Amino acid sequence: MPIALSLAAAQLRHRPARWALLVVGVALAAAIPVIAAGAGDTVAAQTVRTTARQLSPGDRTITALSTGTIYSPSDSASFDTLVRQQFGRLSSAPVRHELVFHQLSVNGATFFLGATDDLRSAVRLIDGRLPRTCTPSRCEVIAVGGDEAALARSAATLGVVVVGRAQRTDPTLLGGELDPGRVPLLLGDGTARLALLSSLSLFARTYGWVTPLDVDRVIALGVPAYVRRSSEVADAVIAKVPGAGIVRPDTVLTEQYHRASLSARRFGLLGGTAAVLLLGFAVVAAVSLRREQALLVTVLRRRGSRIAGVVRVATLEALAAGLAGALLGAVLGAAVTAGLAQDAGLASWPTIWSALGSAGLATALLVAAATVVTVAVLLWPDRDRRAVWRTVELLGVGCLGAVLLAASRGSASASSLAADNDPLIVALPVLAAVIGGLVAARLWAPLAAVAAQLIPRRSVAGRIGLLGAIRRPLRPVATTAFLTAAVASVVFAGAYRATLLDGAIDQAAYQVPLDATLTGGRDVTTPLAVPPVPAARSYGVVRTSAVVRPLDGSTKAVALLGVDRAALPEVRRWSRVTGTSTGPKALANELRPATTPAPGPTVPATARTLSLDVTGLSAAVDVYVWLAAPDGRDASITLQRHGNRLSGPVPQLGGPLRVIGLSLSENIEYATHHQHAVGEGNTDQALVTGTITLGRVSVDGAPLPWTWTGWGSSHGQATAAGAGLRFAFRIEGAQVVLVPGYAPPPVLPVAVDPATAGIAEHGRLTVTLDDVTIIARVVATLPRFPTTTGSFLVADQGALSSLLDRQQPGTGVIRELWLAGPSLGPVLAQAPYDQLTVARRAPIQDRLTDDPVARGSRLLLALIAALALLVAAVAVVLLVLGERRDDAGELHAWEADGLRPAVLRRVLFLRALSVVAVALPFGLATGLVLARLGATLVAVDASGVAPVPPLHVSIGALWTAGLLLVGVGLAVGVAAVVAARMLREHLPARPELDLR
Repeated sequence: MPIALSLAAAQLRHRPARWALLVVGVALAAAIPVIAAGAGDTVAAQTVRTTARQLSPGDRTITALSTGTIYSPSDSASFDTLVRQQFGRLSSAPVRHELVFHQLSVNGATFFLGATDDLRSAVRLIDGRLPRTCTPSRCEVIAVGGDEAALARSAATLGVVVVGRAQRTDPTLLGGELDPGRVPLLLGDGTARLALLSSLSLFARTYGWVTPLDVDRVIALGVPAYVRRSSEVADAVIAKVPGAGIVRPDTVLTEQYHRASLSARRFGLLGGTAAVLLLGFAVVAAVSLRREQALLVTVLRRRGSRIAGVVRVATLEALAAGLAGALLGAVLGAAVTAGLAQDAGLASWPTIWSALGSAGLATALLVAAATVVTVAVLLWPDRDRRAVWRTVELLGVGCLGAVLLAASRGSASASSLAADNDPLIVALPVLAAVIGGLVAARLWAPLAAVAAQLIPRRSVAGRIGLLGAIRRPLRPVATTAFLTAAVASVVFAGAYRATLLDGAIDQAAYQVPLDATLTGGRDVTTPLAVPPVPAARSYGVVRTSAVVRPLDGSTKAVALLGVDRAALPEVRRWSRVTGTSTGPKALANELRPATTPAPGPTVPATARTLSLDVTGLSAAVDVYVWLAAPDGRDASITLQRHGNRLSGPVPQLGGPLRVIGLSLSENIEYATHHQHAVGEGNTDQALVTGTITLGRVSVDGAPLPWTWTGWGSSHGQATAAGAGLRFAFRIEGAQVVLVPGYAPPPVLPVAVDPATAGIAEHGRLTVTLDDVTIIARVVATLPRFPTTTGSFLVADQGALSSLLDRQQPGTGVIRELWLAGPSLGPVLAQAPYDQLTVARRAPIQDRLTDDPVARGSRLLLALIAALALLVAAVAVVLLVLGERRDDAGELHAWEADGLRPAVLRRVLFLRALSVVAVALPFGLATGLVLARLGATLVAVDASGVAPVPPLHVSIGALWTAGLLLVGVGLAVGVAAVVAARMLREHLPARPELDLR
């Protein structure tokens, strides 16, 4: 062994620069697992920070609440000490103690009364002064919102004195569960003092303790450990504080931690591909050492050394290079990880040690693989061509068998990667890259032979270059395989980068199909209640639920969506978000209803009072007239009795109002009596029935153009009675509806999901909307539809609203708007649109694009592409250098036979071109396969498993073509320069001179 060590050391010292290439190759391969592990840790930290930042201020806290219990001063102080001690285990931020009484109504004013400790730090004074005293009979407070004078008058009866007006500056002050919303708030200074207010001593109140979420502590402990500690804190508080509950964002943190954990596995997937690629570069570097190693083997064999001794020396050489490369790779990986940690706000050294520990096994395997492969390359028989091809074929068959095994087991999916239960899943992209490289390597010699036959005989350089390389195929074969994998990695990086970016755009369009979506807010139930958005195209949407009844008698709940058909052509990325080849205009035409309901009578915009003549109306029945404004809003008129005339005020909705129906229902007195009779007497009561005659309708005393012709109902019998209408009814449900232009429910054209389409009978579905059953005709099957989850039916908005209004007027009103238009963000952020719930596509897209997992994936992809380009250029140059050195004897002989050095330089350059010509197309094809495989296994979305819509492979042609042009062009250009500088001695150099 000492002799073997000394020989190995001498060999390493003899040509250190050539061994350095092998060391660099192993170092780059070993650095990738460290960087991938570091990226996983930093992405996890960034995910926690992003999650906390996206939470509302009230949700970004840990809160202990106790509602309805009145504590004694001693108990309150004891509980305060306990909560502060426990919350100190979760956050380094101060704990704010709060108290708020339930909503109070005093002398016509409604408000909340509360207090917090250290009030000065939580508010900004607008006028007046801060509270100074608080006694059981008189307590000073400040007003937050509302009319200060009116609040002062009302609160004075409670012994509460308003001394100033302020704004909240601390988001933890009465936030989250304690947020009073838009109701005025009176705040005192000191929870213990306000709790003693005698006027409210027996009033229910809520005690609260709140502290901000300490993101740094979450990251330092790790989410699992933090959640366990949080549960311990919650158990300790709940056990000691009566009626207490803890509100904390543990569920959100756990979900995001799971997502970040999946990203770490995906980073390992990307890193594995890069590591194998760079390990291939180590093989190419080892090929350049073969000549010197062959001389050493010859000398050792002549001096009686056995094969085992030769292998021992080669193994020590390769192991030394591998260990040196692993050490250098650890340093490189640690440097990159330190930069990532600094960017994520993490401590560098703990992150580095964690990454090194996580990458230890992968690094050991890489060193072992590099050692074995290097020894095999160094000791490979120089002219054993058949062994080369057999090895290539065996490796290819083995890799293909592993791929087929993974596919046959049905585990090649993102869920299998998430479960981390099959190592073949992580290896699939690596195996695909290896197979592509081996196929290209196996076909290089036949293609080179064909090219040599096609080259004209006068092209001496081309024929000599190709035929000479075919005789000794190891170097060009290894370079072809490696270059193919390098090109595949660049294509994969470019394609998957484009896939991720397009996926973010698709997901944003799925959530917000146009540019913005408006829905009701806390005080505004429908976006129609505010003026139209300027310069925006607006489309109404109606959402409800329905039940589909297949022939087998079962029921299937579905989401029923009514969309303005004009909105469909404006849906962004239609084919991606719906997954259908049917165009939006074609679908809009298919959804067109066969009939349009007849319009009802019109009430002038100037009308103030509407009157209706009616006879035969029971005292137990109330009558309502339902009206719709031109913008889609609706309202009802409650008609009051004046003998045989009913009248009521007309709501002012702007513009003329269209009558959409009349409804009859039990009045509140009769309904209450009915329910008591059933409940107390345990006997049923008769249904309300009757026959009424509807006559003249007038507005402000003047007759209104009105015809009762065509009016009808599905819950009664309507017949003409001269100019009026006789209506016999029976109230079986909540109400009976009478509508103009009545006809039996028409067949509703719908687009459905594949599962719902599968239960249709001859393209028809039986759909139940509360107590109305309709027939729906399936006109299209869509794999998915924006804004929906699960099973769905999509119909025309106008047709669906008409069906809903005929069963219960007002339920067909538009409560959602899809907007299209430029620069909507600034407009929607202002009043009155700030009262609505606004979702804009552009911010969602930006959030998905800037997601830490997505950014981490793109960073690794860019790193893979950059390294692939670098080592590809070096490999092609090494091919030229190696061919010059190893074929020095042949080159000398050819030059002695009269071939000009320029021809020999072309020989060397054409050998490099032959490798590039084969590797480039095979690398492109392999890269596309890798991209499709990556779209299956490296899905990036909010859940970390499968985005909706699913990732669609994009090529990223411009980005990929630019990188390949630069990389391959650089490799060929440098190889041409290196070849051009060779063989320029005054006299041919004897090959032995290079061996000294």
